[in-house]
Amino acid sequence: MNVSYEVFYPEILPYFPGIPEPVAFNAVRNACIEFCDRTDWLMYTPILQDVIDGQSEYDMTLDTPTDTTVARVQSAWYTDLPLLARGDDDLRRIYNLNWRDQTGRPVYYTQYDPETLILCPTPDQTVPQSLAVTLIIRPLRDSTTVDSSLHERWVEVIAAGARSRLHEAAGHAYENPQMADKFRALFTLGINKAISERTRGLSRSTMRVRPPRLV
Repeated sequence: MNVSYEVFYPEILPYFPGIPEPVAFNAVRNACIEFCDRTDWLMYTPILQDVIDGQSEYDMTLDTPTDTTVARVQSAWYTDLPLLARGDDDLRRIYNLNWRDQTGRPVYYTQYDPETLILCPTPDQTVPQSLAVTLIIRPLRDSTTVDSSLHERWVEVIAAGARSRLHEAAGHAYENPQMADKFRALFTLGINKAISERTRGLSRSTMRVRPPRLV
């Protein structure tokens, strides 16, 4: 479930009388994006994809929730077996050849951008619904809504991040470096708490998650 960034306003607008709402809206959105980027809070497992003979690249954005984009692939499986993440240099060393020319059962994956997953070796057979991934996602830069867990669990943290950004705005009546530092510290404290919760395996989001199994 998503909510508008405007639901954060009661924690922000009373402290910035007369501020244009688009400015507050943008500060909240940027705080949410930074929070998600730094905590990996929003995790999502999309629908299984078919692996196609001769096709090495797979789009990770086909099933992402509204107003989100892929930050990174956290993990991936092929036919219920984990794929190992490797960089381009690693793959060159492993194969001692042009790894893109190799075909067979995929064992590794790499990425040149967050939205595309590249299998290695290139699959040599078509296997329906055999590629499963877990994604770390974050709000889009032009999003108008955000996952409700950020408001329900982290409203004061997000508000602190937004207030810090607003107090950093040079040349405005609400510019205040001391207050910016204060709320930046509160924002960072909240981010560290969210990272700790995530590391312990506690609830991370309300996004739909499916187990990485064949159906």
